[in-house]
Parts: sequence; C-alpha cells; structure tokens
Amino acid sequence: MAGEEVVNAGFNFACRTNNIKQAAKGDKFVSGCEVTPNAPADMDVDIAAGVVRIAGVNVTVGAVANETISVADGANDRYDILEVGANGTVDYTAGAPAANPYPPDLAADHVLIAVILVEQSTADITAGDISDSRIIETGAFPLKDVGSDTADSVASSVDETTLCTVTIPANTVNTKIIVTAAVGVEGAENHSDFYLKIGPTSLEATKQTFDLGLNATGGQVICAPMLFSDSTQSWDAEVTVLIRAKNNNNGASHISHCYQLVVTGY
Repeated sequence: MAGEEVVNAGFNFACRTNNIKQAAKGDKFVSGCEVTPNAPADMDVDIAAGVVRIAGVNVTVGAVANETISVADGANDRYDILEVGANGTVDYTAGAPAANPYPPDLAADHVLIAVILVEQSTADITAGDISDSRIIETGAFPLKDVGSDTADSVASSVDETTLCTVTIPANTVNTKIIVTAAVGVEGAENHSDFYLKIGPTSLEATKQTFDLGLNATGGQVICAPMLFSDSTQSWDAEVTVLIRAKNNNNGASHISHCYQLVVTGY
C-alpha cells in the first residue's frame, strides 16, 4: 500500500503525526533540546543544547538563546513550530492565524521539538503555551555499521606501517564500537606484530597487540581474526581506528596483511 499524506485533524496535527513517522524510522532525540520561556516571559524562548539522530547519524544541536516568536495576530490564535534537521540547526516556522488554526507541516528529514501556541494579541510566551513534541530515545541504541577498510599489506619492512583505517565522525557513535579485523602473514618463518590503535585522530593509542607467525618453510599464509570493543572514547569528537603492522623479518617474501577492518557501533 502506498503511503498517504497526513492531514491536520484536531490536536493530532499533521506535524505531530509525521514526527511519529520519523521516529519509527529512527529519527529522534538522543538528549536535550528542551524549549523553555524566558523569565520574565516575553516573546522569546530558549532551546537547550542536545543531540538528535537523523538518518542514523547523531548530530549535535547547539543551544539557542532568545529565539524570537513572531508578533501575535490581533484577531486570531496561531500555532508555530520549532524543528531540527540533519544540519543540527533549529528552524522556527510561524503558522497562519485562524479561527481554527493549524501549525505548519514538518519539513522533510526533520524532527519536531515543540509546538507553540501564540494567542491573539499576546505579548509573551509562557510554559503553558509550549507543547513539548520531542520523541526521545529511551532504549538501547541500535547496532550500526560505522565504516570499513579493505586489503592492504606491507612487505620487507620492520617498521610499523598502517594497513587499514576507519575514521569515525563526531557523534556517529553513542556508547561503544566493536572492531573486527582479519589479518595474516606470509613467508617462511615470518613473524608479524599487528597493532590495533584507537583514539582521536593523530592521537591513537594501542589497544591490542597481536603476534602472528609462521614457522614452516615455503610460501604459506596463516590468517587470524582480531576482535576488540571500546567504550572509553569521547564520541563527540572524531575518532580513528587503525590496524598497523611490522614484520620481524625484512625479506621480500615476508608480508603482513590486513584483509579487512570493520567497525560497528552503538
């Protein structure tokens, strides 16, 4: 069945219903963004800083002080809305005054913060005029793919070298990441040290060291997985995951491989 347009019907405004539809897709608030009136009350409101998830990406929303609500109509009430989209900017849209007013529609790929009643001839917005419309994430964060890098190797080198890299943009992850890597060595009696490093970009710290070696002669290859979870980072800043390696022998046939690096997160 094809989707259908949601129209305004009483207090179950279309913007509210569409906000529920967005939440069902995973677009909702992680924290913050509460709207409060000024004290003493006037035609300005404040929006607290927060985090919203749009299309699977956490976006930081900066605090907004003194968002000005448009002057009230002299004859009729109206409803205005505050919403936020993937750029993290709070958008204010005034509705049309009417005897039976409705708020504006929710913009595409936005989530609704609040609906504000602007009564006729009013000179201030109070707490009772602000209808909190945030749908806030309350359960466990869903596991999602963060990034991957594939197939690189280093040969004939005893110097530590980066093989695979995944960069995690700020606010992509909420609590932790799970890192999986497939590594291998090649070459007679070759031993390689693999290093999993995680941290702010250019400040990565070693989290796991893995020694993998071949004692047999000939061009054999041996492979093994690396698995690690990390919940210690500040996820509101960019974080980089690296697989680095060095060969303990520097012959031309001594090769360290990282076949794939995969990062998932909550």
